[in-house]
Amino acid sequence: MIGTIVALRRYPIKSLAPQDLLSCAVESDGLEGDRRKALIVASEHARRSKPYRGKEHDELHYATSEEEAMALARDRGVETTIAHGARFFDDGSVSLITDRWLAQLAAHLGYDPGYERFRPNIFAEASDACPDREEALLGRRLQIGACILDVVATIKRCVAVTYHQQGGEHDPQLLRVLARKRENVMGVYCDVVKTGVIQRDDRILLIPR
Repeated sequence: MIGTIVALRRYPIKSLAPQDLLSCAVESDGLEGDRRKALIVASEHARRSKPYRGKEHDELHYATSEEEAMALARDRGVETTIAHGARFFDDGSVSLITDRWLAQLAAHLGYDPGYERFRPNIFAEASDACPDREEALLGRRLQIGACILDVVATIKRCVAVTYHQQGGEHDPQLLRVLARKRENVMGVYCDVVKTGVIQRDDRILLIPR
């Protein structure tokens, strides 16, 4: 066992506020209902026809509805539409962070930045067997309940992690420290090998491939 799930989240609209879950079905391409919608830029803008993200407007991170998010974009002169049906991932389909990795960053920052700003699907309390660095899990297979995941990549972070998820002050130094001390990595992406339901307090097991 490398850890236990202490928080389980999905983000129904990309870059908007999360839903905290007690349990969730994991489908072949990610958590049920995760990032199934996105704001798409419909006016003249560098991201025309592409998703409008928290990277462009940090207040999206705590918007709770399509209407609120579209109004926030409009306040900055950006018209958006809502796209749905596809998965609007940056990269991998299931993201995982452990408190051990987060604690390493916190030690360098001098405060706990919280897992929330990294917007994972799974936040886990690490056991003694959990590796100190994400790279040690690459290519490994995890089992959570009946669900099986393959760890396929580390997660390289962008400026969005410097934004507070509840409207607090930004911290530009966070990304600089993350780059200097952890090669800009926080968390791993996983592909789904076997679907199933996962829930808070489930154990995360390393199993043979």
